[in-house]
Amino acid sequence: MSPLRALILAPTRELALQVCEHLQAVGKGCGIWVVPIVGGISALKQERLLAKHPEVVVATPGRLLDLMRAGHAHLTHLSRLSFLVIDEADRMVQQGHYGELSSILGAIPRRQQQARLQTFVFSATLTLPASLRRRLRKGGGGASGSSDLDSLMDKIPFRGKPKIVDLTSQRRLADKVEEAYLACGEDERDEYLYCLLTKHPGRTIVFVNAISSVRRLGAILKLLGVKALPLHAGMQQRQRLRALDRFKADPTAVLVATDVAARGLDVKDVRCVIHYQLPASVDVYVHRSGRTARAEAEGVAVALVTPKENARFLALLRAMNRGEPPEFPLDTSLLPAVRRRVRLAVRLDALERRQSKDKAERSWRQQHAEQLGIELSEEESEGEREFPAVCVCVSVVCCVLCVVCWMLCLLSGARVRVCVCVCARARARVGVSLVVLERLGLAGCLKRRRRRRFARFGA
Repeated sequence: MSPLRALILAPTRELALQVCEHLQAVGKGCGIWVVPIVGGISALKQERLLAKHPEVVVATPGRLLDLMRAGHAHLTHLSRLSFLVIDEADRMVQQGHYGELSSILGAIPRRQQQARLQTFVFSATLTLPASLRRRLRKGGGGASGSSDLDSLMDKIPFRGKPKIVDLTSQRRLADKVEEAYLACGEDERDEYLYCLLTKHPGRTIVFVNAISSVRRLGAILKLLGVKALPLHAGMQQRQRLRALDRFKADPTAVLVATDVAARGLDVKDVRCVIHYQLPASVDVYVHRSGRTARAEAEGVAVALVTPKENARFLALLRAMNRGEPPEFPLDTSLLPAVRRRVRLAVRLDALERRQSKDKAERSWRQQHAEQLGIELSEEESEGEREFPAVCVCVSVVCCVLCVVCWMLCLLSGARVRVCVCVCARARARVGVSLVVLERLGLAGCLKRRRRRRFARFGA
C-alpha cells in the first residue's frame, strides 16, 4: 500500500485533466499511477480510484477538500508527501479558491513542511509587478487578489527561502505571438469577427467575458456555417470535455469560450486568438494570448476594440510597457455582403430563441394543467404562434421591390408576412426563402394550410 507522494493542484477541471493525461503518458512505463480528482465527475468513482492508493493525485481544490473532509484515508495521511505543486497560483486566490487552498495547505503536517517536502508554484503572470496590476484597478481588473496572493505565499510550505525562476520574456508573451487589433463599432463586432474567421480560417479561440455572450455568439456563428464550439463554466463536465475533444480534432474549428479556457490549456496548432471583448486585467490578456504560438509555433492574437474600449486597450498596453500594435490587415470590401448575412443570422437567432421560449412556456402550461386535472383549449395548449416581422428575401435585396417588401415586413406588426419578390433574381434564390421558412418553423404551417385548401376544393 503506497502513500501519496505528489499532490498537484490546478484551478480548473480542464487543466487538471490535461496535466493528469500528460503525467500518465510520461509515467506509463515507470509503474507510477496518476489519478484526477475534479468536480463534475462521480465522487464515488473517484473514491474507488483513491482506494487503490495512487502515488500522484492531480486535483481541483473544491473536490479535493470535499474528499478530505469526508475522511478518505489516502488524503488524510499526508506525512509522507514529497512533492506539492500549485499551478496557476494567481488564479488560486480568485473566484473562491483561496479559502479551499488554505484549508488544504493547513492539512499538511508542520513537521513535514520542514522535512522532505518540495513545493513548486507555477504561473505565467506571477512575476508581474504589483504596481502594473494596480494600474488597471479601475473597472474591476488588475490588482484583484494581489493581497491574497501575498498571504498565500506566506502559507505555502517552502523549505527556507524559495528560489524564483523567471522564464518569461520582457513582453510577457511568446516571441512568435503577433499582436494586432481591429477598430470597430459596438454593433460591428459580429461582422468583423465573421469576416476575420472567413478570410483567415484555421483553429481559432474567440474569448468573451460572459456566458451569455458565448451562447449568443456560438448560435450566430453556427447559423453562418462556422464550426463553432461553446465552452464555459456553466456547461456540464462531459459537455466541456466533448467540446475540447472536437476542437482538438478539427483543424478548422472555432472555440467560443469564457476565461475558463484562458489558462493552461495546451491545444496544438491554434492559429489565432481573438479577444471579442477585452479582458479586465493584464494577467487575463497574457493568458488568453498564450493559447496560440505554443511549442515554437506561430500565432496571432487579435483584439476587437470599440471606441468605448480604446482607453482600456491603451491602459492594457501601457501596463505591459508595450506600444500600440499594428492594425490587422483585413479586406473591408467584403463588409457590406458580410453585414447582410450577419444581420440575417442575428434575426434568425432571435426568432429561434423566441420559439424555444414559447415552446418551454407551452410545455410548462401543459404539465401544470395535467397535474391540476384541467383540460386546456387548443388555443391555450398551442399558444399564440406569433413571430416578429421578417422578410424571407432579406438576403436577396436586389431591386426596389425587394426593399419595399422588406420595409413593409418590418412595419407590418407582430405576425410574419411572407414576402416573396417577383423579380427573376429572387426566384432563382427561392432556396433562401425555404431555408428561412424552415428556420422560422413556418414551412409546416404553410403545407398544412395548402392541404386544407385543396381538401375544401375537392369537397
